[in-house]
Amino acid sequence: MTTLDSVFEVSRTVRFAEPPGGVATAVVYVTEGGDKYALGPSEVEIDCAARLPLCHAACCRLRVPLTSQDLDEGVVQWDADRPYLNHQRDDGYCVHCDAASHRCDVYEQRPGLCRTFDCRNDGRIWIDFARRIPNPSVASTTG
Repeated sequence: MTTLDSVFEVSRTVRFAEPPGGVATAVVYVTEGGDKYALGPSEVEIDCAARLPLCHAACCRLRVPLTSQDLDEGVVQWDADRPYLNHQRDDGYCVHCDAASHRCDVYEQRPGLCRTFDCRNDGRIWIDFARRIPNPSVASTTG
C-alpha cells in the first residue's frame, strides 16, 4: 500500500547555487513512480461518492508529490513555492478538486498516488471507516 509518508521518504533534495555567506538548500518533492496509467485497480474499492457527504473529500486536502510523468504531461498543477507538490487553493483543497462537487477535474490524468490512495486507515480522515465516522477535524476544515 502506498502512503503519503512513504512517498516523502523517496523525495529528492536538490542543491541550488551557493549564495554569498553559505549554502542554500531547497527540498524538491518528486515521487519515484512508474507509469501511472499501468497501475492496476486498487486493492480495495472505496465508494468515494457515497462518502463525500461525510469526508468532504479530505484526501484532496493532502499534499501529493508528483512524478516526472505528471510533470512531463503538464496537466496536474504543482505548487511553485513547494516543488513538486500538488497545488492547493486558499481553502486547502487541491486546485483540481471542484469546489461544488468535490470531484477531480483531472481524474483521468490524476497522479499515481491519488489513484492508489487508501483512506480506510488514515486517521486524518476517518475515526472508523467501516462505521462511517469521519475525523471531526474533517468537518472543521470544510467551512
